[in-house]
Parts: sequence; C-alpha cells; structure tokens
Amino acid sequence: MSRQNSILIVEDEPLIADDIAATLSENGYGISGLVDNATDALTKLSASPTDLVLLDIQIKGSKDGIKLAHEVRSQFKLPFIFLTSFYDQGTI
Repeated sequence: MSRQNSILIVEDEPLIADDIAATLSENGYGISGLVDNATDALTKLSASPTDLVLLDIQIKGSKDGIKLAHEVRSQFKLPFIFLTSFYDQGTI
C-alpha cells in the first residue's frame, strides 16, 4: 500500500485553511498540518513527511511566505504553490 500524498498548508486565515484542508481531504490528499507562520511550518516540515507545501504569501510573523519558500526549497527540496488573495502589482 502506497503512502497518501501529504500537503502542508501555511495559511493565517483559519476559515480559509480549514476549507482548503477539507477540499483536499475530500479529493484523497493527506494533510500533514495546518500552520499560520514560518516557524511552525519549518518545525512541521522537520517532523512530518510532506510532499507539497501550499504557502500563503502574507502570513503571521516576521517572515512572509516568499521568504519561507526559499527555505522550503533549500532545506527540504520540496515543491510549493503560492496562495494569495492579493492581486496588486507588487505582490504579483
């Protein structure tokens, strides 16, 4: 039996994080965790097998999702997908 794909969700809006997790679970994906900041994300990645990280660009704490993405790539060699509700030119 193969291991279910596991996704870490980094999102600081609890309702959005829960909705994403529910949708992914309903479609057969495993959730390795829901966190709202970079520190917790890095801790979770060190502790739990993860195949993909969904990263909100604007998260709690001093490190945003873009800075966290650099660490995810360099430390864990994992793919990630950015999520954001911002559509201003600076963010894009």
